[in-house]
Amino acid sequence: MLTSWNSSGLAVAVVRRDPTVPGGWRREYASYGIAKDDGTPVTPDTIFAIASNSKLFLTFSVGLLISNETLVNGHGKKLDWTTKMQDILPEWGLMDETASKETNIQDMLSHRTGLPGHIYTLTNGSSGTGIPEMIASMKTLRPSAQFRDTFQYNNMMYCTLSYLPVVLTNQSYESYIAQHLFGPLNMSSSTYSIKDAEASGRFAHGFELNTYNISTGARSSRAAVAPYYLRSGHEKAAAGGGGVLTSARDMSIWVSMLLNNGRHPDTNETIVPEEVVNHAATGVTVDSAMASYPELAPTLYGSGQRIYSYRGHEIIEHGGSIMGFKSQVTRYPNDNLAIVVLSNDFNAGLLAEAVKWRITDEILGLSPIDWDTRYSW
Repeated sequence: MLTSWNSSGLAVAVVRRDPTVPGGWRREYASYGIAKDDGTPVTPDTIFAIASNSKLFLTFSVGLLISNETLVNGHGKKLDWTTKMQDILPEWGLMDETASKETNIQDMLSHRTGLPGHIYTLTNGSSGTGIPEMIASMKTLRPSAQFRDTFQYNNMMYCTLSYLPVVLTNQSYESYIAQHLFGPLNMSSSTYSIKDAEASGRFAHGFELNTYNISTGARSSRAAVAPYYLRSGHEKAAAGGGGVLTSARDMSIWVSMLLNNGRHPDTNETIVPEEVVNHAATGVTVDSAMASYPELAPTLYGSGQRIYSYRGHEIIEHGGSIMGFKSQVTRYPNDNLAIVVLSNDFNAGLLAEAVKWRITDEILGLSPIDWDTRYSW
């Protein structure tokens, strides 16, 4: 499949409940293609940017803050999913008066503030703009829908929420995640730091097509977007919405924890309260009211998670797309199965989907569907 798609590299992890192996979780890995333009091969420990699959880390950081009774006692009031932003952040404000006053944490997590993406406001993080400055700038951005009227994907809301650990605990978002998630799960390859990822020697180059002929469908050679589209030191603005750099091996631990309802897959210690894991996967807004194929169902959006079904099997997942990289992290909670697909090819979104479905059909014993052909250009 990698060859037919003229793609650069893939790392895949599959996690299944298996009582015959130590710990009860079977983790399998496969890697294909090149990680760097010098031909270095992809391995399960190659570090990829997972883009918007970082959003669940942000959601869990909020959930942990909500669950932190010490924080509640210290500030005299309870933080909740329905806490209004104007009560937490002095910089907060939107052009729409109702949205400015009423927007709460859940509205931001489920993309229903009325504010569209305004993707160039973040300047891809390359300007090094700080989070408070970004929050203050949102007062100047026009809404394109009524408050809570529709789903509009917006990275700025997640970036704004990454400021909560600073305000409420005087700790940076990145160190908060390291302390509460990366560290306890021993996700040793995972970081928000470009410098640290590059220093490991395992950070993949992202690739993109040089040219694509719309008329003939011919795809040209690939060029590396090297070393990374962000410059070291400018990661902070993108951290909450899409800043995690990680490996397939680390993500296999992450999805094992998710399948284990927030508990460490080996020790059974609670990493994220089960109610927080469930909250993230509870649909709030309608992402897609019509399914794109008969095997799929309409999609709901919770908090950094999409929820739908495939051939009768419930799915909780998210995709990730950032210059030079794609990711797909999918779990089937009722089947104790999770699939992670990481790519260093910006054009590999449908390839990652095809790989996911092929593995799904095989493991769940479903009649195979040729998704590769369906998705091919």
